[in-house]
Amino acid sequence: MKTVFVKTEKPYEVLIEHGILDRSGAIMAGHIANSMLDFASADGALVAPGKCCIVSDKNVEALYLEEARVSFKAGGFDVVNFVIDGGEASKTLTVAS
Repeated sequence: MKTVFVKTEKPYEVLIEHGILDRSGAIMAGHIANSMLDFASADGALVAPGKCCIVSDKNVEALYLEEARVSFKAGGFDVVNFVIDGGEASKTLTVAS
């Protein structure tokens, strides 16, 4: 797996690997587990990662949404999705709200 570090006001990483979408839920769950100090409940059982929202446009939805949903559900997430129209005109605060 290759990691690209994006240096912006809020830096982030992009992971690149053939077929990574199938493992994206497990990767994110592992990231959450590593970043939390208290990831276990009082009885020692692991706490589920929580909720996530997959945001995509209609073009990407047709290609990848179901695969992403399955992956994140397998990672323990409660998944919802939000699909917007394709194109730059949809990337606005009005659409987001």
